Amino acid sequence: MNEHLFIVTGPQGGGGSFNITDVIYTHGDYLIWMMQTMRERDASVVDVRKELEDKYAEHCSDADIATAPLGDCISYYNGEGKAASGSLAYYGGRQWDKYRIEAQSSLEPYVFE
Repeated sequence: MNEHLFIVTGPQGGGGSFNITDVIYTHGDYLIWMMQTMRERDASVVDVRKELEDKYAEHCSDADIATAPLGDCISYYNGEGKAASGSLAYYGGRQWDKYRIEAQSSLEPYVFE
């Protein structure tokens, strides 16, 4: 039996919009695609290449810094307003879709085993 862990709607998860229902559907579709791709590649493990993970995390940090003026909204996403700029807990918006589509097309970010 194979076991898999995917964090859905987690930190820097993105998903295309700030409508959580839409985000969950988007993540669900992505997970279905990933499980099918793993099956096609006879893989039981998938990971993301460290350098590309770091690049995405840097992008998320830059997005957080660029939107710092919107930080007046106090929530658990920004540590109740105390989180350092660039320490983003959530990343939404259509940029995530661009990263996802590119990753799914090239498979470059993934390591299948």
